[in-house]
Amino acid sequence: MNQEKIGNFISENRKKLNMTQEELAEKMNVSKNAVSKWERGLNLPDASIMEDLCKILNITLNELFKGEYKNLEIKNLYKVYQTKTEKIIAVDNATYKFESGCFYAIMGHSGSGKSTLLNILGTLDKQTSGEYLINGENISNYDDVVLSAIRMRGIGFIFQNYSLDPNLKSFENVMLPMYINNAIKKENRKTRAIKLLEYVNMGDRINHYPKELSGGEQQRVAIARALANDPRVIIADEPTGNLDEKNEEIIFSILKKLSQMDKCVIVVSHNENILKYADKVLYMKNGKLGVYSEE
Repeated sequence: MNQEKIGNFISENRKKLNMTQEELAEKMNVSKNAVSKWERGLNLPDASIMEDLCKILNITLNELFKGEYKNLEIKNLYKVYQTKTEKIIAVDNATYKFESGCFYAIMGHSGSGKSTLLNILGTLDKQTSGEYLINGENISNYDDVVLSAIRMRGIGFIFQNYSLDPNLKSFENVMLPMYINNAIKKENRKTRAIKLLEYVNMGDRINHYPKELSGGEQQRVAIARALANDPRVIIADEPTGNLDEKNEEIIFSILKKLSQMDKCVIVVSHNENILKYADKVLYMKNGKLGVYSEE
């Protein structure tokens, strides 16, 4: 969502409350000119006051940055790292469109640029040049406030090492992303977390700590956590890298099922077993992205 659309949304909800710009400015402890600039799409509210603004307008951050994630598109994308002695091109002129309802596998040797590309798709990193579009809208120049809202609203992450908090039980790990999502009421978080754990067949492990779980079980908890805010995009970096063949199949099957629920699933993997599950297979070599198979 661009700044103009956000500004219009702020204006519409202010007017619904019969509140003037002056009144909103007073409640927010900012100038009327600041509110005017928000509503005209010239500026975004600072991250430090974003939640207060939502409370005053009786809206959520989800609603403020609402939007479906039907497709992600990269155009002539480059990511370049400059060291003291050389220039490293991690992503080299990549162009591709990822759509919902599809399981994408990205394969390639270590150092080929796969994880760098995933970080850009997940808005954790920015490209050096080129465009990154969500639903046809170029988000390349969005600031961190908007990008963090995009991640919260629409992107779920799954990592090779699970990244679970060792001091939290399974359901508590799944609840973590919900704490920054005002759309999920406090009293509903645990119930939602348990339902997600049941979805990945971990309903009998809700009170277990990560150290009490096998690697495959920890990864299923991590998948449930990635689904906490109902994202439309799932990004997974070597999600079966530490698992045996049986658990690989379980994880790939869950990811396949998610793609069949109209989510866009993008998985980096060295594991050729992914070919049995992926709808589209891409490869990266020396930073270049290519189509391995369209079957």
